[in-house]
Amino acid sequence: ALGAAMVDSDPTLRYVVMFIGRFVFGLGGGPITIVQNAFTAIHFNGHELAMAFGCTLTVSRVGSVVNFNLTPSLYNLFKDNVSEQYALAITLAVGSFLTCFSLIAAYNLASMDRYAQETEQGAYKVVKNSSGVEVKKKKMKLSDVKEFPWLFWVLAITISIFYSIIFPFMADSSSFLQEDKFGLNATSASFRASLVYMCSMVVSPFLGAFVDWFGRRTNIAFLGTSLTLPVFLLLADTDYDPLFAMLLLGMSYSVCAAALWPSVQLLVPLHTVGTANGVATSIQMFGIGICNILVGYLRDNTDFVTTMMFFFGLGCATVFTVMTMYCLDFEKKMYLGKRDKKEGEEGGQGMSDPLLAKERESLV
Repeated sequence: ALGAAMVDSDPTLRYVVMFIGRFVFGLGGGPITIVQNAFTAIHFNGHELAMAFGCTLTVSRVGSVVNFNLTPSLYNLFKDNVSEQYALAITLAVGSFLTCFSLIAAYNLASMDRYAQETEQGAYKVVKNSSGVEVKKKKMKLSDVKEFPWLFWVLAITISIFYSIIFPFMADSSSFLQEDKFGLNATSASFRASLVYMCSMVVSPFLGAFVDWFGRRTNIAFLGTSLTLPVFLLLADTDYDPLFAMLLLGMSYSVCAAALWPSVQLLVPLHTVGTANGVATSIQMFGIGICNILVGYLRDNTDFVTTMMFFFGLGCATVFTVMTMYCLDFEKKMYLGKRDKKEGEEGGQGMSDPLLAKERESLV
């Protein structure tokens, strides 16, 4: 906002200020994702995890949908009264002001979590082992990465590649959809772009509940990543209204979010969940950063079709990594769901919940 408001200053200086602002914003955006995932994993165990992730994703996507649809209208409203540069600065300042609510919410969350720790309630309740001795959860250490299986690393790479499709595309989606062949203005393009997050906002909790019950996370992830392929073929090779393609991408995003991120907690010991989420998020952000640079280069030096085919290639890569996960899941950690536990109990086979088994392992 400050950089946009520096109308009379040197353009290079304005760019530096905006670059620094973006950097500071990223310092908060990355860690908040790690903390959100860790909190969710700690306070929601067993086969309620994917639904919990779906609910948090829904709330996040509400903000994304409002941003896509409200921001252009705010900018146009301010532009009618002040110059374009100041209109942009005021619009960005409104967004900065909204982050204050996030700060208040984060403070309240930290207070409730600290109270739970001090009173040993909820996820911090003291448990006893089979001998009746009270045990405490292990503390997180950097050496925890030694405990991560190969399946976790392939999962982290899959998450990185998949989100390197979604986030870089969505960052420029409005301008992508304003290609001449689609015949859309800025408002119509923004609405269609928001459909991706709108779809995710609506269906994520239900998909999460389904994944918790059904299991077969690699199969579901295979379906979700495969859905990206027709999206970019439609955008690249046809002039159809991109509304259907955006809905399809929204379904792909929702399905993969429900199947991939909750699986991190399933593959590692409970006391390493924070470390695992941090590592996975770091790999994800690294991939997104590289992809943003490549997309910018392609947009400057090639055409629209080439850029779409680049995203199509990333989609093919995610399909391959998901197939690799399926082959590596020897212990069926990503396969079992609540339905398998129920069927096992009814059949006397004693199939146990792998997430709860992981929790017990971490307490011994």
